[in-house]
Amino acid sequence: MLIELVVFDRRAIEDVEAASAWYSEQQQSLVIEFLDSLNDTLERVAQYPEAYVEVDSAIRRAFLKKFPYSIYYTIEGNRITVLAVLHTRSAPETWRQRLEE
Repeated sequence: MLIELVVFDRRAIEDVEAASAWYSEQQQSLVIEFLDSLNDTLERVAQYPEAYVEVDSAIRRAFLKKFPYSIYYTIEGNRITVLAVLHTRSAPETWRQRLEE
């Protein structure tokens, strides 16, 4: 399957901004590493979208390397929609609640 487009839900963008701000406060180079890891994971997801575990009906999760974050996404034809980018210690209900909104 060839993924041509990766789209971020508004709340997923907010997740990335919040994580980036936190890492930036810790050490500037960490935010760059975090964003690189996010990008690398998204590239792998785009290449092999169905390779990642389905955590709910049509929702998959991919873990970032080096950082305790997961990407929750759906596949719709040749498009991936990123629903959330959450810390692995976040409550599982966080991304589920977003679907209900």
